[in-house]
Amino acid sequence: MIEGKLVVQTAWHPSDRLSPPARDSAVRHVMSGKSRLFVVRVADGFQKIVELDSVTATIPMLRLSEPGFKDRLLQVSALRMLAYPFRPPAADVRNLLGTFQFNDDSLW
Repeated sequence: MIEGKLVVQTAWHPSDRLSPPARDSAVRHVMSGKSRLFVVRVADGFQKIVELDSVTATIPMLRLSEPGFKDRLLQVSALRMLAYPFRPPAADVRNLLGTFQFNDDSLW
């Protein structure tokens, strides 16, 4: 990939473990712009936005689905990008490499 851009939009809602007033407060906080999370209102609720910009990468393997494997796998031999997992400032990634497992929630 050379100078690519990836935008991931996922549904967001406050924790179900919070009381209704606390959930309302969490929504007000995240929508105020004071939270690091970048959340926008959409027709059916809220979406969290994660943006990866100026991505230049060599990815020898990307496993999204394979019988017998629960998690996905990403092998990176070179990667640079500006990552916005939250509101700015960006993470300036200059030389990432490794093998990463990931699921819908986490990367490790």
